[in-house]
Amino acid sequence: KDIERVNRYESEQERNRLKRQLTNNINHELKTPVASIQVCLETLLSGIALSEEKRQKLIERCYAHNDRLRRLLNDVSLITRMEDGSALINRKKVVINEIIDEIAEELAVMPEDERLKLHTDFGEEVVVDGNPSLIGSIFRNLTENAIAYSEGKNIYISLLENSEKACHIRFEDDGKGVEPKHLPHLFERFYSVDKGRSRQKGGTGLGLAIVKHAVQFHGGTITATNRPNGGLRFDFTLSKHNIA
Repeated sequence: KDIERVNRYESEQERNRLKRQLTNNINHELKTPVASIQVCLETLLSGIALSEEKRQKLIERCYAHNDRLRRLLNDVSLITRMEDGSALINRKKVVINEIIDEIAEELAVMPEDERLKLHTDFGEEVVVDGNPSLIGSIFRNLTENAIAYSEGKNIYISLLENSEKACHIRFEDDGKGVEPKHLPHLFERFYSVDKGRSRQKGGTGLGLAIVKHAVQFHGGTITATNRPNGGLRFDFTLSKHNIA
């Protein structure tokens, strides 16, 4: 009994530590878009003469940062709900093709220096019994990871298998990849291949951890490898039925 109490205490302490770390990282991540929105709105409200083009760009920038905030808050909500238990997460029919179309639309309106070209190879419709937000977070976090760290120009999303029980999807970029020693740790919370670069990008270190949890929630597995010709390759499966 004493050992059980010690184990429970240590487990609770570790959960509290992770929560504090999570809160600190989230606070840091929220500051940048909030500050950018503030600057844009102050400029718009200052009364200085602005061309219609400049005014439109400021509005679009506000919208983009607001959308970023929305997605950040959604990610925080997702990881909290996953920790609280899968019974709290609603399930419905999700068309994977529609999720990928949304990613393509989001990439199309990104600043040119951040935009990657999306190539898809989905020969048929793929439907999963799952949660739209969680499945969306898989593709969005993988996309954001490629934009932030790959230094590549292209993203490739392919359907490798679509059976009655599961689908197998491959997500790749054509960047520089990572050193093999980092591959087993990419899905760990707060793990960074390059800590200085991660801080510069303002990442929370939660993206790929959310991806892994979301895949597992849908009864699947995910692996990360380097592509032979450069870049990262993520292979993951999603069960069609009987998810967690």
